[in-house]
Formats: sequence, C-alpha cells, structure tokens
Amino acid sequence: MSHYDVCKVVCEQCAYASDFRSYTSVNLSDAPHLKAAVLSDDIFKFECPHCHHVTYIHHPLFYHDSSRNLMMQYGAEAEPFEENMRTLRMEGLLLNEMTIRFTNNWSSFKEKIRIFDHHRDDRLIEIYKSFLIQNFRRTYPDAGQIVALYDAAPEEVIVVISENEQPKVYAFPNDWYDANMADAMIRKILAHDTSLVVDQSFAEKVSTMMLGVSVAHVQLAYGIRRYLFHSLDQARVGDHVLVYVPGEGETEGVIRRLDTADVRDVEINTPLILRVLRKRDSQDDSITEDLEKLCHTMNDVPDDSVMPELLNVLCDVKVFLPLVRDKDTGELTRQMVFQEDSPPVLPLFTREMAAKTFSPLGLVFEDSFVDIARLYEGESVLFSINPHLHDIVLLPERIKDLVLDYEKQRRFTYH
Repeated sequence: MSHYDVCKVVCEQCAYASDFRSYTSVNLSDAPHLKAAVLSDDIFKFECPHCHHVTYIHHPLFYHDSSRNLMMQYGAEAEPFEENMRTLRMEGLLLNEMTIRFTNNWSSFKEKIRIFDHHRDDRLIEIYKSFLIQNFRRTYPDAGQIVALYDAAPEEVIVVISENEQPKVYAFPNDWYDANMADAMIRKILAHDTSLVVDQSFAEKVSTMMLGVSVAHVQLAYGIRRYLFHSLDQARVGDHVLVYVPGEGETEGVIRRLDTADVRDVEINTPLILRVLRKRDSQDDSITEDLEKLCHTMNDVPDDSVMPELLNVLCDVKVFLPLVRDKDTGELTRQMVFQEDSPPVLPLFTREMAAKTFSPLGLVFEDSFVDIARLYEGESVLFSINPHLHDIVLLPERIKDLVLDYEKQRRFTYH
C-alpha cells in the first residue's frame, strides 16, 4: 500500500512551521493518481501555507506498479532496499517474474517509469544510449559531459544533453530495438540478468563481456542440476534451496557447488532458484526454548527486570511469521492484526505448526527477530509472541530500537 509520514517543515523563506506529507512508498494499486505526482515532481513539492514559497524535498521513495510487475526504489543507498527485497524473497514472494530496480538519480527513476509504461526493456535502452553517447562524442569531441535520456511525450525519442552543445533529439530506434530483442544472445542476457541497478555501467559490463551470473549445482533426488541465483540471493555450499523441476513441480535441493559464469555462457533454459531455505539447528531450538521460558515468566508486557535477558535472546532467536495474500496484488505478505487506536500488531510464533495454524493459507516464513526489527525500523508496529497461547506477550514498540542497539553493541564487543 502507499504510505506517507507527516513531518514538520520550516519554510526556508518565512520560517513558518507546517506539516508536510512525505510519501515513502507509492503503490498504483491503491493510489493510481500518485503516478502523475511522481512524474511531475509534485510528490516532493512543499508549499508554505503562510507565504506560499515552494521548495522540493527529495527523500527515498518506493514505487510499485503491479500491472507491470515493477518495483523500484529511489534513494541514496541501495543496501536497505536490497535487504528488504531479499527478506521478501525469502518469505516466498514470487520475485523472479518481477522487474526490480534501484537508482539514486531522480531523472533516471522517472525515465524508467516511462520506459516500462511503453513496454520497453530498460536494459536494451541503456545499451543503445551507450552507443549513442559514443557516436555523439565522436561527432562533438568538445561536448564535455554527456547524458542521454529516453522520453515519450508525445512520441518516443532519445534526448542527448551535453555541457557544450545544444540538446539533440533522436528518433527512437525501433528497427534496432526489434532486431536486438530477436537476437539470441541478447535474449539470453535479458533472460538471465537480474541486476537491480541498470545504468551506463550496466551497458559497459555488457559491451566488455563482464556481466556475470552465479551458478549453483543443486543436488536433487535424481541427480545434480544447474540453477541460477537471483542477484538478491545469498547462499553457501550446503544450503537448502527451493527449485522448480519440470514435471515434478517445486522441490527441495542442496547446493553442492557454486560457480560464476559470463551470462552468455549459460544455457537459455537454465532456471532461477526460487528461494534459499533457512534450516534450523540445535542451537536455534535451544534459543527458541529460552524465549518460551521467558514468555512464561512475563505478564503480557515484559518489565525492566527481564529486559537484559530478553534482548539477549531476541538478538539470536528465529521466529515464524504467518503469511497472507495481499487482496490488491495477490502477493504473499506478512499477516498483520489491525486494531482501532493502536499500532498494527505483527504476530510472531516460536513454533512452525502454530504459525501455520494461524495463517489462513497455512503458509509461514522463518526469519531472525533482528532482521524483522530492521525491516520495521522507524515504523509504528507492535510484536506479539505466540498470540495463540494464554500467556501472550506483547512487546513494547521501543523493542525494535532496543534490540538493534543491543545487537550493534554486541557485535562491537565480539570484534
């Protein structure tokens, strides 16, 4: 869903303080009108109600267009976005068919929306822009810095802007685009590449044959088969993975070997791993028991006397989250309990079967409490431990910050 925070902004001209609606995410399923605000920059526009001075306050923005299977993030740092996407992928969300992009350039962000609106592939567009910039530099050697942008108003064109030359407008290369979309090697690159950042550096990797992919040799019941990793996946030899086998459906396998390869050297029909599976060990079970014992001693909300021990356990424990299907997008997402005059509650379970019983789909995802706290950092969310039991524990809202601070201190001490 679309989400915004209301924050106080002091006008730089008259010093009057007023509220600003700062959107952190735009989902076209519930707010299609916000697309125009993104493309016009009005999503960042702040007009002082006192003196009417206008300024633009840029901040990170997530954009989701389910009709085009598109997720994009604009911001300064890619790592938090990658971490969120990686968590959703491990929860079972079908991201293999999604186009996922990150950019720290606002013009590029809007350009990609226009590209996908016209059913183009931004990777091919970047490759063509790279060729166009090279030719432009040969024609205008004193042009200085050069930027090429796709536009589609009213028709598709490529605009080249440089420091020392007037902007040049070139017709969109339909013949070149169609020929490359039909090229066997390009089709292989587009089929196997899962890059989150697609810009001129991506085009350079393609032209210099430096676009690599990770290949896993997965042990299945009948033998070993090669699979590709999504760029979001992190795995090691010995990890369990969920894969698709034609004629059998989804099945579990074990990684026996990891390789890297040029995308051109991988067979066109090599499938992607569906997701990496987290497996519990005896230490995980022991920490789970420690949390359950603590929950038995606490009355609804933990008091200060148990907080040190609770923080220590929460930094290590893995819990199960029930999943539901989003009514708008059809995607799997974490189940939340909403109530009036109170923040939403995320139910967490120490036992997988209890979580499956709680989920209307019978689907769950296992994650560490620290990763969950990171995911909801800065949001108003409560956590309940084992809400199916009589001795339900509702963790205070500040627990997220406490756990993350404690985890940082502990890492510093260990190092």
